[in-house]
Amino acid sequence: VKAISSRCLTFATPAVIIKSLIRPFSADMAYSLVFSIIAATLCHVIGIGIAHAVFRKGDIAKRNVLRASAVLSNAGFMGLPLQAAILGNEGTFFGSAYVIIFTLFLWTYGFVTLSAGKEKLSIKKLVLNPGVIAVIIGIPLFVFSVEPPEIITTTVNHVANLNTPLPMIVVGYYLSKTSFKNAFSKNMNYPAIIVRLLVIPLACVLVIYLLGFRGSLFVSNIVSVSTPIAVAVTMFTSRFDGDTELSANMVSVSTLFSIISMPLIVAFAQTIA
Repeated sequence: VKAISSRCLTFATPAVIIKSLIRPFSADMAYSLVFSIIAATLCHVIGIGIAHAVFRKGDIAKRNVLRASAVLSNAGFMGLPLQAAILGNEGTFFGSAYVIIFTLFLWTYGFVTLSAGKEKLSIKKLVLNPGVIAVIIGIPLFVFSVEPPEIITTTVNHVANLNTPLPMIVVGYYLSKTSFKNAFSKNMNYPAIIVRLLVIPLACVLVIYLLGFRGSLFVSNIVSVSTPIAVAVTMFTSRFDGDTELSANMVSVSTLFSIISMPLIVAFAQTIA
């Protein structure tokens, strides 16, 4: 399971970013991409502020899991398919911008928080982590409208497609070691789930709307930020020998509750967009 977690974080997720950026360049899309990145960054900063304000006490290991769970959303696995269905290719493009920023925060904020000092985030790790490398590869492909040879694009697509099943295997393994009864009985799960599914998305709706973001860009970012807890939190928790039971429970329960929360928040965003 640790090996699967490592391979997914190192190869599959970066491949998703590269895949989304292999497209013809246009000035309008580049302009929108910049603003989408700004909006995604704001969503993560807002999330970190709320998470640290809410979760300040208790065991450090569990507190770190709660904070990371509140901040990091499952934007890739759940966000991109929904954006494609609602907004088409444009929504997927904006969703990929969010995934880029998510990946950067995962390998910086998520790394520091969930490693709990077990590994130090050096400048080398910050610059050369898989998420940043994917951005460094993908942006020039988009800016210069580079279409790699078919053998490369096919490989990237196949690796990117692993970003759905591999995380599910990891979460499924840890869920097999627990029970839904235990998951629902742990009161500490609910504040983080409420913050992840309701508080942070609604705060982002307010802030991003007041800053003037509208249309597909606005809706796409709200779709991403309203998704449940990222499976990557469990994968990082596994990598650093953290509280994987708590993390897996929260991922599963938040995913269940998101069936109700996401349609309501996204519908509201579409109404005011």
